[in-house]
Amino acid sequence: MPLLANIIGFSFFGLAARIGQLSIQRRNMFSNPGGHLLSMGAFGFVGYWAYKWEVYSTALLVEKRQAIVEGRLKALRETDEAAGGAILGDRVIEACEEVTVIEQRVQELQDRVSQLMVVIVDSVIVQDDNTTGVVQAAAGDIEVDVKALSKNLVEIVNDLEEIKIQNRWMLLVFKDANKSRIDDCMGRLSTALERFSVAQGLRVADILNRIQARLERIQSLTENVAHRVQDLNAKVDDRFDEIMATLKHAQSQNASAALMRKSMPSKPRIFHGRDELIGEIPSLLVDDATSRKQYRLVQIMHSNLRIMQDTKSPLEDILNELGSSKQPRLILFDNFETPWNLMDGTQKEVGDILARVAALEHIAILVTMRGTHPPAAGVKWQQRNIPPPDEEACCRIYKDINLHTTDEANLSALLRAVGCIPFGVVLMANLAAETGASPQELLEEWINTGTNMLSTSNTPESSMNTSISLSVDSNLIKQGPDAHTLLAILSMLPAGTSKDNLKWWAPTLKSRLGAISTLSKAALLMSSQKEEKSVRLVILPVVQSYMHRTNRVSDDIRQQVRHACCKLVLEHATRSGQPEFQEKSAILAAEERNIQSLLFPSHDSNNSPVNQSWISLTGEEALRALIAFSWYRNDTMPSMEIATHTLEICQSATAKDIAEATFCLGSTCHRLNLFALAKKYLQAARTSFLQLPSDPDSLSKAAECGLALAKTMNFLDEGHWDIMSLILNAYQEFESCGNNHGCACTLVEKGAAYWAVGNLEEALNSLEAAKEAFERLNHPAGICQTLGWISRVHFSWGHNEEALENAKEALKMAGLVGDGYLLANLLQYTARPAQLLNQIEDALKYFEQSLLMYESQNIPLGIAQVLEGFGYLYLQQRNFRAAQTAYDAAMQAYVCLRLLPDAQPLPYVQHGEVRCSSNLAKLKEKDQGNCSETGFAIPEFYLTKVKTEQIEYM
Repeated sequence: MPLLANIIGFSFFGLAARIGQLSIQRRNMFSNPGGHLLSMGAFGFVGYWAYKWEVYSTALLVEKRQAIVEGRLKALRETDEAAGGAILGDRVIEACEEVTVIEQRVQELQDRVSQLMVVIVDSVIVQDDNTTGVVQAAAGDIEVDVKALSKNLVEIVNDLEEIKIQNRWMLLVFKDANKSRIDDCMGRLSTALERFSVAQGLRVADILNRIQARLERIQSLTENVAHRVQDLNAKVDDRFDEIMATLKHAQSQNASAALMRKSMPSKPRIFHGRDELIGEIPSLLVDDATSRKQYRLVQIMHSNLRIMQDTKSPLEDILNELGSSKQPRLILFDNFETPWNLMDGTQKEVGDILARVAALEHIAILVTMRGTHPPAAGVKWQQRNIPPPDEEACCRIYKDINLHTTDEANLSALLRAVGCIPFGVVLMANLAAETGASPQELLEEWINTGTNMLSTSNTPESSMNTSISLSVDSNLIKQGPDAHTLLAILSMLPAGTSKDNLKWWAPTLKSRLGAISTLSKAALLMSSQKEEKSVRLVILPVVQSYMHRTNRVSDDIRQQVRHACCKLVLEHATRSGQPEFQEKSAILAAEERNIQSLLFPSHDSNNSPVNQSWISLTGEEALRALIAFSWYRNDTMPSMEIATHTLEICQSATAKDIAEATFCLGSTCHRLNLFALAKKYLQAARTSFLQLPSDPDSLSKAAECGLALAKTMNFLDEGHWDIMSLILNAYQEFESCGNNHGCACTLVEKGAAYWAVGNLEEALNSLEAAKEAFERLNHPAGICQTLGWISRVHFSWGHNEEALENAKEALKMAGLVGDGYLLANLLQYTARPAQLLNQIEDALKYFEQSLLMYESQNIPLGIAQVLEGFGYLYLQQRNFRAAQTAYDAAMQAYVCLRLLPDAQPLPYVQHGEVRCSSNLAKLKEKDQGNCSETGFAIPEFYLTKVKTEQIEYM
């Protein structure tokens, strides 16, 4: 079929040429049909031989190309390897010039072959249709000449194609042989053209030009064929280059196994947590128009670039490959801190490389590294910190590894002890799976041994100590002595510290900012900022434990930090009600966990076991700091454990310190509603102060203990005259010391005692006198407390408007005082009259705020009273289901009061249980439809005296 199509095509081409000649000569094209047939036959004959030549040349081309490739590869490789640097450069330049000359000669020869085609067209066209015999004779001559010419053309074309298919490297190698072959082809072509032209007697030149103009239409088809041939040559060259690159790559793989290509690690089987961050990262890589493809983007598999180019500059090869394709690509640089923090001075070079890659618009870069600042400052990064997984995710990781975990409470504590670091969680879970240890056993082991329990081997993949030491012992840390000092100091502060407070803990550092920067680069320091608070600098718990367990914290650093702790506490030691209490207590609150871990080492699992006698050995400073911190906790968040521990340590101190610690413990017991214990310690403290040598300070302390004891006895419902006796004695003691503030406080407690027995008029008189005294002293805390009691007196008197007015006035001033216990009481005093004045929304708001304050300080009596207030309010609103819930919670709170350590039966607790139990029973009956809406008990604190009454609801 291809042969027949070729013959037919050339025949029609001959017919077209014949018709074109007749039209030029303005002759009738049907006058001589024989001439048409002769032209078609001649061109058909040419088509037959052209097809034969194509088949033959193609086969010959394939065979010779294969022979050239196989035969020259070895020579090419040997030549390339043997060439020297400078000599090779000169020879390459000369060879390129010679190759260019050869290509020009080949092009000239192809042009002459094109001319030959024109000659053939011209030779088969006769001028006179009447000379049929002459045409037939010319046809015979043409056939002989065409055969000879075709034979020469086949040989010439084959030689040219053999030269043309060679790439530049082969042209370089066989340049002399190619030149000779081209010269020979040029000579043979010239001879063939001359013989063909003379034999045919070239005719009129202008006819040839006219025919050539018509043939320009066919030129486009010829050019397309040429382009396809060139594309084929290019593909062959590319394939040849790929073969060469493959051979070189195979050699390089055999030479160095370290260059073996590694595949992308698959997603871990156990992979939990950080879901929000994982969902956010893909959105940074796509725009809004392609956001729907984010899910597919997360699941995409990586592909190797397979860069074949080798210019002896790998960087340029990679950049050229990345820049040559505009296909979007995502490049991941994992653990980038390794090349970035090298100490060989290459950081700038690494940054420049990263900047060049980032400059490619279709390339996205994802860098993961330990540290707080991204590399290459010139690159615009979308920075995201990778936080540890949350506790829930860590629990899932632990349970996936150790399938038999059941101790949820101790598991949470264990995970918090290692900072929820995935590596620590995995090591703990593996240890539990191997030994069968429970979370409680692991936690106890962690407290005793720290990271040593997770470092039984020396490989970074299975040893916590080895992994941490890679950062702690890095050259980056060693080159900055301040960095190691800061690391040791922060290792003693489990909660970290702010940059502002760092001056307290590290006063000897030459450059705090430089040390912070170094630790950040080494990924040993975490910075966190919540809302508008100062940035906190924190060392991970596992690193803190490592620093202590491997003795990386010197004794000098330990002593320096402890001294700084004592100084910080003593300079900010204030009592509730003093002008600077709110400001100074806020500073202590920010460092509270650090102070507690230093003053009470056994309370922090990350510190190494130390002798707790260091406080007594360091002198009076540490003891005074311990007592001051205990008072701070009493005024903000009472802790029985801290107050007790303080008294134990002070047993070897002076009598005055023992009395002060005992006083603090008694006050803490009172805040926690342990009134029986409070009475015991307050009596002991008052006795101790009175036994000290007479001085104003000791006497004032004795008077303070007397007032606190009177307040406690009031809750215990003891004799009124005993209480009044204590108050009057305290007043005389304050007055003898010239303590006007103490005298004013005595008036407040006197009014409270009168209120407790129902003498409201005397109570109000005493409280008004106390208010005037505090106003003269400009003491906001005293005024707030007095206004609160005045509100309670008016409320018990039934003066709800006056009660609400005084309570609101006290609330306005309470914000400046900063006493949470006082604020919680005032909120409750405000809610009660607002409730009875039918200001339900306000009452609910005050009750809710009061409940939150009591719960934050763990004040059980306040919690029980507020919950009962909720129940009473809901009863008024006929919301019986909510009332039942509130009374049930209040009942549980009263029961908890009765179950407190060393608690004795108290009337108000017993009465509270009775009221809540009674109201719950009635609500249950009403829920069954068997009870009217009457007979519910009113809370006792809504009445003047402690008693139980009934109230009817409309």
